[in-house]
Amino acid sequence: MKPHQLRRALKRNPNQCPFPLCKSEAIEAGPIIEEDAVTPARHVECNKCGGTWYERYALADAEVTS
Repeated sequence: MKPHQLRRALKRNPNQCPFPLCKSEAIEAGPIIEEDAVTPARHVECNKCGGTWYERYALADAEVTS
């Protein structure tokens, strides 16, 4: 699976295995780790097909609340 296909599948349904022949919701995510100084990430694995991927996070928005 190419990176852009993985991103598209996870945007459609982040609670489902992104691999086309699986689509299981039996996924487990590890703890959030810092891959480098600014990029939080976590390892995710599908318990049905054994597929694995890393999810990397970026700040999309911020709001002052006080």
